[in-house]
Amino acid sequence: MRSIYRPGAIVETWFEFLPEGQRRLCRALMAAVQAAGPDLLPVVKSGHLIFLQSGVHAVAIAPYSRLVHLQVFNGSAIATRFPMLRGCGPGLRQMHWRGGDEVDATLVQAIVRAALAALARGGERERVSARRPRASRSAAGPDDAGGR
Repeated sequence: MRSIYRPGAIVETWFEFLPEGQRRLCRALMAAVQAAGPDLLPVVKSGHLIFLQSGVHAVAIAPYSRLVHLQVFNGSAIATRFPMLRGCGPGLRQMHWRGGDEVDATLVQAIVRAALAALARGGERERVSARRPRASRSAAGPDDAGGR
């Protein structure tokens, strides 16, 4: 089992291992995240900088070779308000930046505040009014399905 490293020195060391372009982006993202949620606890886990809210994963900064992702662990709960969050499934959504991109701190702060509010509500998902119709079964019944 992997453990969570909490000391501030570990977080600073994490930044030192990043290439310069990613380091700049990650520091800007960290500043925006901490401005939106000053009570969030930054920890390093599995190579990512994760921000915990009362022990629960709220958001993470995840650098990859060409991109830096801001991962919102309950992003599906706020996806209708922030369509720029990418992903599918029941939880995680993300935004990404390339090395030369600028971070829109106002947008990041709004996303983090909305994610924290959703966590406070118990992670409720916003209702999506237009859902895709469920795939229908063929007109043939189970007896006509080739003996299955």
